[in-house]
Amino acid sequence: MKRSYFILILLLIGISILYAQTPFINNDYTAVGATPTNGMFCIGIVSDSLIPLMYGDPRSGGNSSHTNFYIDGAIYSNDPFIEDASYLPVEIPSHLSDATIMAAWKVNNILITQLLQPVVVESTGTVIIQYSFFNSDTIPHEVGILTTIDLYIGGDDAAKISVPGYPFADTVLTFAGEDVPPYWRAYSIGPEIPDTEQVVAQCNLLNPPSPIPEFILFGDNREILSVAWDYEPPGGIHYDDSGVLMRWEPVVIQPDSSF
Repeated sequence: MKRSYFILILLLIGISILYAQTPFINNDYTAVGATPTNGMFCIGIVSDSLIPLMYGDPRSGGNSSHTNFYIDGAIYSNDPFIEDASYLPVEIPSHLSDATIMAAWKVNNILITQLLQPVVVESTGTVIIQYSFFNSDTIPHEVGILTTIDLYIGGDDAAKISVPGYPFADTVLTFAGEDVPPYWRAYSIGPEIPDTEQVVAQCNLLNPPSPIPEFILFGDNREILSVAWDYEPPGGIHYDDSGVLMRWEPVVIQPDSSF
């Protein structure tokens, strides 16, 4: 079987804002698309046909993986169905900007920007996901971010997830603080099968200068999809609809500064 390997890198850095139109982009390895009206995205592998890594189709954007923003104690979301969060419409709809897809939101004089960029690293398809917060106000603000990924690795809704240095388990797992792993992997079959015989996705979290999340959860996406911020999952629950939740705790951003 042809080897299908994918690395997802999440970065939180300052970026520039440009404007264009098309909310779908691909190279020889990966494809990513984002819904113009809310910024939700979907990622896949380019092969003889488009192989999904997240639920949905990159060509039609995303609809099941949301991002929440913590601003001064209030939670906002790009998903209108999160009960404990206020829906935040896009300030700038998802659109193609050079070799990236860009979208932006604004609240309390904080501009939040999302960039999605497929790149090639050592013959491996990679999608870089970048978020930035810019404070255009005259006072400091506290900001944080929570993002979810509805996994659909090679079409498997119950994709197996592994964490380095931790025994594989198909039950809900949480990690916080120093225990958060530097990366995690998800498989269309399982970690016991060679990568060359299945579809494998890897999410790299330790990519300085971007901060590693303070909290990460692997579990059932049907529970994760409704989370606004705090979440205490039941222990020992087996999942058959794989999802990942990652949370960066709030930090103070000074006036005329970015995070």
